[in-house]
Amino acid sequence: MYIVYHKESKKILLWKYSSPQKFANAGAAKAGLSRAVKKDAIKHAKMLERGAWRSIVGRVPEDVKDPINKDDYVVMDVVKFMNEVDVKVEVKNLMSGKVVMESINLPYYMSVSSESYWSR
Repeated sequence: MYIVYHKESKKILLWKYSSPQKFANAGAAKAGLSRAVKKDAIKHAKMLERGAWRSIVGRVPEDVKDPINKDDYVVMDVVKFMNEVDVKVEVKNLMSGKVVMESINLPYYMSVSSESYWSR
């Protein structure tokens, strides 16, 4: 299984429904990245054309001027990513107050630092 992640932030690229996509092989992951880049470029162009970003914040934020850059992402085996690349961050357990380590790619609703985790 393969995933696509950002080189600098180490965050896994999210696809449909804000969930990371896992691919059967590296070729499929590269093709998926190409589709995401193309789709994102079209979406950004339409939003900028309509002025939608300006209506939200009054100006175009720096991070939405440029669509996804394919060179900023890496395709890697999931196991290798988890063992060698995945970044852990310190979070405070909402119930006990203890500091614990979690993956930067853990969705917020699954984090012990979120109220949604404890209210299931």
